[in-house]
Amino acid sequence: MEFDTFYFGELVSNTNYVRLTDKEEMDRQNKHLKFLADLNSEGVLLAAGPFEGGGGIVFFDAERFTEEEIQKRLDQDPHLIAGAHHIKLRKWFVPKHTLSFTTALYQKMKFPKEMSDV
Repeated sequence: MEFDTFYFGELVSNTNYVRLTDKEEMDRQNKHLKFLADLNSEGVLLAAGPFEGGGGIVFFDAERFTEEEIQKRLDQDPHLIAGAHHIKLRKWFVPKHTLSFTTALYQKMKFPKEMSDV
């Protein structure tokens, strides 16, 4: 059987993180959303979204980018820089053509750039 390969990263909240003011947290969340939207518009990020209860997932094409390239980009995420979250990046194998991400699909995707877009 042939497989397509992807990387997914689980964004996990750090339990020892000390929350900032609501305004500062919202500012950082808006920067995080813009960061993800920019990765998507550059064709780096395939999909992303939050989990119920906190944290989230990011999804990348492992055939186009190495783990090191992805990690280097993720290290620029405002949530990781602030220490609010850490990420566990894993390689995922799915049967060939189970998931499809085309250029046309990328062009239609509209990732929110700030919380008011959600």
